[in-house]
Amino acid sequence: MLWWDIRLSEAFETVELRICDLTEDVRDAAALADFYAVLLMQAAAEPADYYYKQVAAVDIVEQNIFAAGSYGLNAEFIDVNSSEQMNLAAYIAKLVQHNLPYAEKIGRAASLRRILTMIEQQGTDSTNFIERLAA
Repeated sequence: MLWWDIRLSEAFETVELRICDLTEDVRDAAALADFYAVLLMQAAAEPADYYYKQVAAVDIVEQNIFAAGSYGLNAEFIDVNSSEQMNLAAYIAKLVQHNLPYAEKIGRAASLRRILTMIEQQGTDSTNFIERLAA
């Protein structure tokens, strides 16, 4: 499952990123860390398009988090900016594509492409683990 929760910490003057699954491959963990960095770049560069709509749609964000936790990449997700409903995997792919220019600025485009590979070919470590248990 790929999800994130970002909040500011006034006590430590830091940004806290709550991470999704643990990964079995350190390259996947690095790609996720780079993805978070790029998402922060987007939030800083597009505050009117990103931050304010996210804050105004707290109920939708909470629903999306619940859906992702319950259904993983098969969850139906609502894009806060467009109100479009889509599969979580499609939403993440759209987010990755939108953020590739930011990733290129910091030399992390390959990491974002790895996120697409994780979704399209491998699934996620939790999905793979569940499938192994079911076998």
